[in-house]
Amino acid sequence: MQISNLTKIIPSLGPFLALQRFTILAEYLYHQQISWSRESWIPRPTKRRLLYKWYSLSFLLLVTAVILGYMGFGEFLISGQENMTMGSRVMLALFILGDVTGTGLIFSYVGKVDEICYIIASVQNLSGMIQRGSSTTRVGIVLHGFITGLIVFPMCVCFIPLLEYKMDPTYFWFRNITFLPYSAEILIRILIIFFVVLHGSVLIYSSSIYLIWAVLCFNDCLNNANLLGITNTADLKSVHDVFLRLKVVRRIAKVFTKFSSSLRKYRQLQIVTALVNNLLKNVILVLVGIMMIGSIVSGYILIKLRRQAPYSLIFFAVFTLTLIVVSIHLLFPLVIDATKKSNIFIRFWQLQNISDYRKKQLKSCRLLEFRVGSFHVVDGSSRANLMYVIVYYTVTFVISKD
Repeated sequence: MQISNLTKIIPSLGPFLALQRFTILAEYLYHQQISWSRESWIPRPTKRRLLYKWYSLSFLLLVTAVILGYMGFGEFLISGQENMTMGSRVMLALFILGDVTGTGLIFSYVGKVDEICYIIASVQNLSGMIQRGSSTTRVGIVLHGFITGLIVFPMCVCFIPLLEYKMDPTYFWFRNITFLPYSAEILIRILIIFFVVLHGSVLIYSSSIYLIWAVLCFNDCLNNANLLGITNTADLKSVHDVFLRLKVVRRIAKVFTKFSSSLRKYRQLQIVTALVNNLLKNVILVLVGIMMIGSIVSGYILIKLRRQAPYSLIFFAVFTLTLIVVSIHLLFPLVIDATKKSNIFIRFWQLQNISDYRKKQLKSCRLLEFRVGSFHVVDGSSRANLMYVIVYYTVTFVISKD
């Protein structure tokens, strides 16, 4: 009785519920580029006349990005500045990092919102994640962490001018303005930081949730239970051992659905994969680089600046580093698993007694691989390599600044 009462008190933390809750929270703040139907939860582009708040905040973020870019690459990194402490440089790097990410996402949403909606809707319709995505999973817990970040990040960062007057980059915007009283200057700086960080957080977290949700749906489409028509869990385990238990697999093949229906769904996934690679391969490359730099800067704050940085910045660094590491740990296996499942599908049908015509159809099927940039495919070593690079350059950066 007590356990049942406990499950009623603790909400479910499934990935689909995280998508719903984040969407409701974000749309409560202001309309987003992607709207979700409350009945079917199918994404669609939002009408432009409803996006005036979104475009206003995007303009503010773009202006901030230009100013910070000038500060970082023009005035301070080239000519130097006496008043720029190491803490201020780290804060400037974090702001530039966030603004560059937000700027890229703004242009992606403005130019590619139709394609994004099509990709998400396609994999969502092919899968059954809406029905099965409400149970608590590790990925669902991480996605709910994004919701927490959307609430916590703007509140933590915007109060840095009040705690450390000269640390954040907005100090250098107002240091030569003498007619403003101290309280008015602090209030303006807090509001600028709050709205910029809020809009950047909405862009980054919404994109992350959409991406992870699409990968989950994509993996669900590739499950043998969907592609091959298996309903028995024991048989499904046998399929994963297809190369070790060939006799068992041949027995299971007698109850499989038609080859054409499985191939048709696989073709649809191939089209979605091509669209994703064409749309996001360079975006994901930039995001991976930004995740790496964000982890290095956050690690530097926790190691070198933990005694002089305000508590809000320390909390920001801890939350950012934890979220990035956990996301890398969970997202990369999902992407790799999709490629493995596509390989199982192709090799499974190669072992079956099918006609020559179907064998020719099967030869045209390619592995469903996701690219980071134009030359790298996500594989089993990608996660370890990225974590190695993060740790190596964090240690190098800390040692070099002694």
